[in-house]
Amino acid sequence: LEPQEGQWPQLPRAMATNIDWFRSNPICQQGTFWAARFTRELGGFWEDMRYTFDYEFWMRLWFVAKVKPLMLRRCMGGFRLHETSKTVSEQEAFWPEFRRVRAHYRPRLTPQEQRAWDEAVRHEEWQNNHNWAWQSLTQGDVAAARKYAKEALRRNRTSLHAWKLMYCAMRGY
Repeated sequence: LEPQEGQWPQLPRAMATNIDWFRSNPICQQGTFWAARFTRELGGFWEDMRYTFDYEFWMRLWFVAKVKPLMLRRCMGGFRLHETSKTVSEQEAFWPEFRRVRAHYRPRLTPQEQRAWDEAVRHEEWQNNHNWAWQSLTQGDVAAARKYAKEALRRNRTSLHAWKLMYCAMRGY
């Protein structure tokens, strides 16, 4: 169980494209098995990574070795999340390593995939800033709302929602 009573483990999503692999860590590490030859041929985990060493290895299997893993959509292992686990207590620290891994493997995407990835990132950043701005407004933090609204508008200038948000943030409600 997750700290807020959520269920774990979560079943892996179908991972059929390069973008799917870029979007999230596709494999729950505790339920994985692979042939030793892959470790011999590709090397082990990057030891300088504390959070995403498994994600980098799966990316190496996918992009370098061209291995298409057999992903069973059933629980093969699990772990308990608790307040002091890295996944819960150090979540923000994962993102720099995720960015590093994606930057390393980005050249292996086609130009079309790179554009699709960039668009997905831009949309996610817009959505996050949009949500944070409304949250800031409801909490009465007008300065933060304006900052997030500005970022949301910068990422999606044609969105009526972004303009409405900017208007509300500038008016302070």
